[in-house]
Amino acid sequence: MQLTPSVPNHGNVTANFTTFPNMLGAIDENNNKVRPRKGDKAICPFCFEKVIAVCGDINIHHWRHEAINNCDSWKEPETEWHRDWKQKFPKEWQEYIIEKNNEKHIADIRTNSGLILELQNSSISNLTIQIRENFYQNMVWLINADYFKNNFQIRSLVTSNLRSLDNKYKPYLNQNNNIEDGLKDLNKLLAEYKSELNSSTDQYNRIQNLISDYTNKLSTIENIANELLTEKYHYGIFRDFNPESISNILNYNIRLVVIEKEFKNRANQINEIVCLPNSTIKGFENYKVVSFEQVSPKSFYKCKVVKTNTINTFFPEVIEIRSESNYRWYLSQKESFTLLIDLSNHLSKLKLEKENFEKEKKELSLLKEKTFTDLLIDIENWLIELKKEEQKNLNKIANSIIHLNENLERTKVEIEEERERLIEKAKRINKKLENEKKEEELVIKNGLKGKYSFYWKYRRKSWDYAACPLFLDFKDHIFEIVLENELKKITQQEFINIIKNWR
Repeated sequence: MQLTPSVPNHGNVTANFTTFPNMLGAIDENNNKVRPRKGDKAICPFCFEKVIAVCGDINIHHWRHEAINNCDSWKEPETEWHRDWKQKFPKEWQEYIIEKNNEKHIADIRTNSGLILELQNSSISNLTIQIRENFYQNMVWLINADYFKNNFQIRSLVTSNLRSLDNKYKPYLNQNNNIEDGLKDLNKLLAEYKSELNSSTDQYNRIQNLISDYTNKLSTIENIANELLTEKYHYGIFRDFNPESISNILNYNIRLVVIEKEFKNRANQINEIVCLPNSTIKGFENYKVVSFEQVSPKSFYKCKVVKTNTINTFFPEVIEIRSESNYRWYLSQKESFTLLIDLSNHLSKLKLEKENFEKEKKELSLLKEKTFTDLLIDIENWLIELKKEEQKNLNKIANSIIHLNENLERTKVEIEEERERLIEKAKRINKKLENEKKEEELVIKNGLKGKYSFYWKYRRKSWDYAACPLFLDFKDHIFEIVLENELKKITQQEFINIIKNWR
């Protein structure tokens, strides 16, 4: 294959597609853009030298110059990091040649709006930065921070300022401790009464809740029945509840599923047979036209064959099939014969089976409905008996609690009066402080959202001369340097959207 196109033809390629020493795209002998495929060779549209496809199992497939050359002097050796980032943008934006003032260079990414994204893996001088910015003008830098991330320390400005704010207000908030100190003596007296009431009151409340629960369950018996039928094991009050009606209904359900499946199966078979084309040959109108592959040779006795070239004549030649081997012979000659099969008996059998399944389904459904009614009665009787037993226990405990509560209530009134006075005082103080703190928190969160202070040990001083926006790629996220010691954190997708929508 000739891989050296004439130079004048490259004028059209330069306008919208470019490459560099290690690149994602090249051109073939017809000046068409091509992606690397194992064993292929192509031409670099920048320097017009031969390139070969590098297609391993790990790295992104790319083109590499066959020999050392002077392609684009600005381009550093391309890494997987370069290629991975390029592929996040449309192909027509990648490796774009820009030519002006009798000079041309390859931009890693050029968007439709004219923004240049320069991917920088290695360190460069401040002079180089200024030269490239002067050439590209409307551009953004993305620096691979993987090489110096261990020398990079960041701190959220929101977190730092909120922590300082908490320390500022902490000594003055939470006046509840003062309330409890003021009630110490009264609470001690109340505790003495409560110690006598705790066990009785807890038991009373537990039984009362049980009775209320039984009452509620009596109004939802049908729901309970459905739950018992779907649970493999029964818990709580129904742990020992296992009437025969449950197992019977479950068996009915299993059988109904089988019947429904068989019913649909017969219906589908009937429909398939009905949809087969009918024979138009006189005397064989009850036969269906089928392909040889649809019929087993064992069913040869149900079949006839017709010479295909005689079907539409006045005297179509219909032939009896005598055996399975005879059927297979006609199968080997299927281009010359049309197969007919009489499925009337099979169709009648299927319809009868379908009717029987439908009848059994109705019978089982009625039986299931009656058994379900029996289950509802069993559940109701079970709940009523449980409720009676708990009501007896409740009446015994209620009498002992009455006298204890009278002493307790008198003390509670005294405590609550004092508590209300102290609470109102604490509320006024806390409300004022909380509002002040919330206002300051809102200012911090709105003003410093996504911003970080940072310390860059062994900082690359050359980047201090960059006039265009500067972003650092930490793989998991992107940081934009917005001030001398301040960063703004964004996700990788947010950065891609920024570039794509740059205006």
